[in-house]
This record gives sequence, structure tokens and C-alpha cells, in this order.
Amino acid sequence: MTVLTALRLALDDPADTLRLAAVEGIQLAGDHEAAPKIRALASAGGSSVGLRAAALRTLGELGDAEAVSLVTSLLPGVELPNDLRTAALGAAGKLCAKLTPAPASLVNALLEVLNAEGAAERSRLDAI
Repeated sequence: MTVLTALRLALDDPADTLRLAAVEGIQLAGDHEAAPKIRALASAGGSSVGLRAAALRTLGELGDAEAVSLVTSLLPGVELPNDLRTAALGAAGKLCAKLTPAPASLVNALLEVLNAEGAAERSRLDAI
């Protein structure tokens, strides 16, 4: 069994700590084949905030074009926990930088965050 195989299998483990370690390992390895499972973890309401945030960061680092709609849907979420919102903003920035051309829906969502009245200064800085 290879390390990547073990990491991919760990994504299905019931323990968040093991799945978190697997997500971080996949990010470091740049394993694009694991992206569908990472997207599922990022969108799963049953996952911890830390795990969802790590999954979003990984999707951004991988430049996963199929994560654009998920990330875009999270950006206007003012009720999101800070860690999750920051991860979504970071993933959006990475995706815009890695995908050519940058997805218009993602660019527009980032601009909305920047221009939102009453948006927390931290969120606006994260969007930059």
C-alpha cells in the first residue's frame, strides 16, 4: 500500500483527527485524485469546522475547478464560523490565481465580500 492510498483511505475514517491529518497530507502531496472526497468533506455539515476549513484550503491549493461552486456558495455566509469563512476566502483567492481564466462567479463573490457594507475588516482583508 502506498502512502497516497493510505491517505485516501483515511479520508473515510470516522475520526475527525485522522481525516484532518489525511487532508493535510493530501494537500502536501498535491493529490488531485482525492479531490472528490475532499470536496465532500468541505461541504459536509457533519464534519468539524476545522476539518471543513482544512478541506477548503486543500481544494484551493489543488486548484480544483470543481470546487468553485462550493467555495462561491460559502463566501456570502456571514453566519459561518470565522475559521471556515477565512478558509473559504483563502480557497477562493487560490482558485482565482490557479484557474485561467479566473471563474467569474468566484471573482464576483469576492468583490461582493470586499464591497459589503458592514463586512468585518478581517473578512475584507482575507478577500484581498
